[in-house]
Amino acid sequence: KDDLIELYSTPENKITVLYPGVSSDFRPIIDPAKLRQVRKRYKLGEEPFVLSVGTLQPRKNHLTLIKAFELALGDSEYNLVLAGGKGWSYEEVYDLVESRGLQNRVLFPGFVAEEDLSALYSSANIMTLPSLYEGFGLPVLEAMACGLPVIASSVSSLPEVTGNAALLVDPGNVEDIADAILKLVENVDLRKKLRNKGFKRVEQFSWYASAKTLLGVYRDLAEHL
Repeated sequence: KDDLIELYSTPENKITVLYPGVSSDFRPIIDPAKLRQVRKRYKLGEEPFVLSVGTLQPRKNHLTLIKAFELALGDSEYNLVLAGGKGWSYEEVYDLVESRGLQNRVLFPGFVAEEDLSALYSSANIMTLPSLYEGFGLPVLEAMACGLPVIASSVSSLPEVTGNAALLVDPGNVEDIADAILKLVENVDLRKKLRNKGFKRVEQFSWYASAKTLLGVYRDLAEHL
């Protein structure tokens, strides 16, 4: 919405945003066998981990996230899991991990099948998406639907998508992201608070709600023909 206003000078009252729905398949998985199966399939080990889901490409800001993870949890038992296929310039991500000696701490499961995503989210401790740009940012809502506390970028579409149900960070500030990660690791009450807010937030993103909004737009247009 903000892009339409800024780039095309579209009046705000002429814009109606139709959000995509979050599949009901995304829900907390509590079956230990399913959780172990996904950990084994994607070679994630038994350690707690911070998760980020998205193609390995510059706009996802993985380089900054890796530095923030190292700053916040470099001496901890936590791992960082970057789930997603290889995009352009993905080599820079691998090179940074190697140069910092984090090969055993930053894990690359590659593309994760959709039927495994709920178990992946449910296995994680924190979801992070500090992107420089997102058209929408569906993974943050998928994570919320699975009960995961979320850290998201304070720019682009993510503040609009997450509402007040995530910790927002400056995507260009390593310390800001690191502070948010450490805050969630150390603060059980904050994790629970964001988990509950996330469940409520994701309820607003259904295909039924999108269809209802679209129908309202058509009715308004019909009245002005």
